[in-house]
Amino acid sequence: VWSCAGCFCLFHIPCIQKWAKDSVFLLSSVTDEDFGKKDHPWPCPKCRYEYSPSQTPSRYVCYCGKVQDPPLDPWLLPHSCGLVCDRALNPACGHRCLLLCHPGPCPPCPKMVSVSCMCSKAMAVPRRCSNKPWSCQKTCGKTLPCKQHACNSSCHSGVCEPCPRVSVQRCVCGQEEAERQCASPVWHCQQRVLSPVLRMSLPVVTPVTR
Repeated sequence: VWSCAGCFCLFHIPCIQKWAKDSVFLLSSVTDEDFGKKDHPWPCPKCRYEYSPSQTPSRYVCYCGKVQDPPLDPWLLPHSCGLVCDRALNPACGHRCLLLCHPGPCPPCPKMVSVSCMCSKAMAVPRRCSNKPWSCQKTCGKTLPCKQHACNSSCHSGVCEPCPRVSVQRCVCGQEEAERQCASPVWHCQQRVLSPVLRMSLPVVTPVTR
């Protein structure tokens, strides 16, 4: 048998080989330009996960992929080699699966690690590696992009929300000031701006005192 990497459904190898061959042929027959090409991907019959032609299965291997033609053992799950799976866990955390060779996806990482909260204020506590993020419920306090105010949200993941406050900000040319939302600091006034070249070419007018 062969196991799909997307949905882990099992198929007989001769069946999936014929499916892959027929799928590539049908795709190459859509247009005259593609006729005869064999580099088209083929999809899993169930989940449509795509494989390249070179990934068409040609060998019978166990679930974890370490043993070819695993022997039948009445004490083991069919098609299992009985060795430790040892596949990298997903999402990647640096740990590997400790179960014996098994069908289906590997379970979430069970190891315990010490991690601080999402705002990094609280002390590190033991947590499951697969469930590391946690909130201390205290005020975040990180400096917002406006560089003037701090985040008032409780300890959270990801970037802080845009600053909701108002501050006095200069326009792009620097001629005027106005109170605006900190989250939108770029604004344009209605004054005309002369380029440095034009400003230098203007005559200097000396005021006359009477």
